[in-house]
Amino acid sequence: MLIVDKAGIGKTTVLTHLSKRIKQKYPSHWLVRIDLKDYMELLEAQKSKLINKGCVLEFVSKEVLKIESHLEKELFKKCFEGSEISKVVVMVDGFDEISPRYKETVIDVLQFLKQTSLEQVWVTTRPHLREELEDNLQQLSYTLQPFSEVEKVEFIKKFWLQNSNLVNKDEHLLDIYAKALIIKLAQSIIDKDKEFTGNPLQTHMLAEAFEKDFRSFCVSGKSESELPHKLELLEIYERFIFRKYNIYYKEKSRTQPFNMATKEQQERDLKTIQFKYQVLNLEALFIEDKVTFLQNDKNFIFLDEEVARIIVLHWNINIIS
Repeated sequence: MLIVDKAGIGKTTVLTHLSKRIKQKYPSHWLVRIDLKDYMELLEAQKSKLINKGCVLEFVSKEVLKIESHLEKELFKKCFEGSEISKVVVMVDGFDEISPRYKETVIDVLQFLKQTSLEQVWVTTRPHLREELEDNLQQLSYTLQPFSEVEKVEFIKKFWLQNSNLVNKDEHLLDIYAKALIIKLAQSIIDKDKEFTGNPLQTHMLAEAFEKDFRSFCVSGKSESELPHKLELLEIYERFIFRKYNIYYKEKSRTQPFNMATKEQQERDLKTIQFKYQVLNLEALFIEDKVTFLQNDKNFIFLDEEVARIIVLHWNINIIS
């Protein structure tokens, strides 16, 4: 099962939800959850080696499930290798986050897993890798539905209920302000297909951005929100970019935010990424000669795919020139 969609749409959340449901409904199943970014060293060591049944079994049982007893190992091996009753579900998250360096290695592992007697294999990635995974695994992919208007409001309300630290949390006031915020954003941005406002990560950041204003509204005793005529889009986009950047470095890369050397490196990287991002936008708007004239430097540290992981970037790999 392939889930292919944009950053922040909820691919990891879906796997987390499914894994809980599987554990509840099928407690005797082996559930193997593989977050690929946590296994970089193992993938590096495996890059030059041939993928076979033994190494995949060893990786899943020893490195992921941490199976130690001989009995457990033998039971898992029987399920893995083809017993009549299959009770193994494998979930592989973040294929795009290890691409392109370990892409071929992981595809080899996935192709082998597909040939075993596993009950299910789930894989998540971003749209630019859809075609490659579909072709290699011979499996069509699924996408996720963006938030509806009602779901946006409910999400923002739940976020504020959990984070606002208000003693008296009036559901009616929550509803008023959340609806007003969503309407105001729709009036401030051209988003016909709801690609921006329907994305859970963007909705989450919108709730974060206006949490302080919501608290002020609650204690004011007023019955109507006092949002500006139009939202400051530059501020919203800047919040979005910095939030996504922090997610990559602190949550995805697991770097230490209080390390001064790391902090300085992150600041340097952000400046380079912003410049790269600006050039990619120029390339989308102007012909090549104009882009060459407008940009000052063609030497970038980050490839397009790396920028997509760190900030947010979608592109069509089948461009017709």
